[in-house]
Amino acid sequence: MDKLAALHVDFTEWQMLNGTCLSEMALALNLDLNPSLRLAEEAAAAHKANCQAKGDDDDGAVPGPTVLSYRSWQQQFRKHAHLAEPLGVEIGQPHLLELIHRFLYDQQNPESDLPGLEVPLNECPAFKEKVFVFYSAAATYYAPSDPLGAGGMHREHIRATPLWWGTAPRFDCVFVNRYPDF
Repeated sequence: MDKLAALHVDFTEWQMLNGTCLSEMALALNLDLNPSLRLAEEAAAAHKANCQAKGDDDDGAVPGPTVLSYRSWQQQFRKHAHLAEPLGVEIGQPHLLELIHRFLYDQQNPESDLPGLEVPLNECPAFKEKVFVFYSAAATYYAPSDPLGAGGMHREHIRATPLWWGTAPRFDCVFVNRYPDF
């Protein structure tokens, strides 16, 4: 679904979702009903060639032996704050530091009757570490139900960037299984 959403953003940016079946047929027959359709088609072809040249099309099957999982962070974005409190203000989440404290409480006290959101903040673990922002990550994992690569290994790139290829935002969707035994 995230690839479809990214395509929708790209196609909208390139104006490929404009027009009708009739205008597409006119374009195929070289009838110049709307010159902007030809420009959109040329832009899409150029973008595809650019993706292939940069090696951006590397999701899918992974050759090699089976491992449980592997994460690879891509290039770090350097213009963001490195402390939780100023980063929270920067991204519109002024309570980021508090939320990190409460998250750490939940991680360190999984058997607690009180969730981290209800525990007094002074009882939550301290957090004074640097925070880094990455706009993309690669996750390589074992997918026994989808044995694409050698040993069932699969790779996905997750992207969250305000400017995808310098044109429009792209925010991939990631589903997290919080209850693996459920």
